[in-house]
Amino acid sequence: MNPSTLVLQMVRAHFGRDDAAFISAATTLGRGAKSARIGQAIADMCRRGYQQRQGMRQLPPAQSRPPVVADGLLQRLKPITFADLMLEPDLQLFLDEIVTELEYREELAERGLRARSRLLFHGPPGNGKTSAASAMGRALGVQAYGVSLPDVVSCYVGGTDQNLGKLFGSLHPDTLVVFDEIDAIASHRGDVSQSAGKSYNSSVNTLLTLLDRTEHGLIVATTNRIDIIDPALLRRFDEQLYFPAPTSAQMQSLAKRLSEERSVHPIAVSDCENFDAVTKRVNTEARRFVMQQIMAAEAEQEEESDGDEEEDQ
Repeated sequence: MNPSTLVLQMVRAHFGRDDAAFISAATTLGRGAKSARIGQAIADMCRRGYQQRQGMRQLPPAQSRPPVVADGLLQRLKPITFADLMLEPDLQLFLDEIVTELEYREELAERGLRARSRLLFHGPPGNGKTSAASAMGRALGVQAYGVSLPDVVSCYVGGTDQNLGKLFGSLHPDTLVVFDEIDAIASHRGDVSQSAGKSYNSSVNTLLTLLDRTEHGLIVATTNRIDIIDPALLRRFDEQLYFPAPTSAQMQSLAKRLSEERSVHPIAVSDCENFDAVTKRVNTEARRFVMQQIMAAEAEQEEESDGDEEEDQ
């Protein structure tokens, strides 16, 4: 990642008192240092500082959760920072710009302007769209939630519309909601001669209306198939951001970083297609490594136990 981008994240994390984001950006910057000694010094200093603080800054209290979380319509996303990702520099700077706007949304409103809060992330699967949305939440100090589409889409007539209304009605300024694979409920409207077609079109219309009328919250939608999204829905988003497939160098860099974090040997990932595949491969090797350690420790304990029994005899 561009060093300037990391410095920007560190500054934001510092003034936002987000120790986790600051440490993540600082250690990433340290790994890119020309001097290995300086990189290690940064990592050691971050570790000591973390221990002295005895924990990281907490996210907003549970009472700020949207009520539909209990209904299963929303699920908490795993917190992550931008420094944990490997986004293209231009894309990262664009997201930083939007985060800054949202931090100053009240000041913008006083001047008759609205911060961009309706975003569509598109591109090949497994390249950080949902993670980037979660990182935006972390940068803003709010919890990110993912929409559980299987629970939103209902087989009953009007059920999907009701669930969408309940979901949007629960949003407040400090809510970040991610509609993963929004094409599942927002593709082109079609033939209405069948009841299923009428019901589907009704749900798309409901979604369009809610996006127009709902002012609160940050809404991020993701899709691998922007070509099938209804054109009217595309117009409701303030920005459409493309997440490209990673280069071989980027995937190998991620594999190296994850391997270091999990204390395993560097793993070849030249045949992987995306960041998700890289992460899964490194985690698989890490599990194998840990299991080898566990089995070796158990074998050693058994040998010691057998030795003790022979001595007793």
